[in-house]
Amino acid sequence: MPLSLALDRVILTRPCPNCGHQLKKQGVWFKAVGQYICEECRLFIVMTYPEKVELFEAHAHLIRKERLRQVSWVSDSDGRARHE
Repeated sequence: MPLSLALDRVILTRPCPNCGHQLKKQGVWFKAVGQYICEECRLFIVMTYPEKVELFEAHAHLIRKERLRQVSWVSDSDGRARHE
């Protein structure tokens, strides 16, 4: 499963496997990171691609909410853009 572009700007939450601290970052951050340090217990954490897929699947329900927040633009008959 590819990592959804629709979650790039959505805040995802991942608990530390050691202390449970909830790391909150945008999806695009999780896509790019391979390792990080827990802000609470300072554990060095490696994040594999399968773990990223699992994280994105767990947050998939947020995709619809994100799409509803996006503004839809259409053109009037005279070619001017407007909100719909």
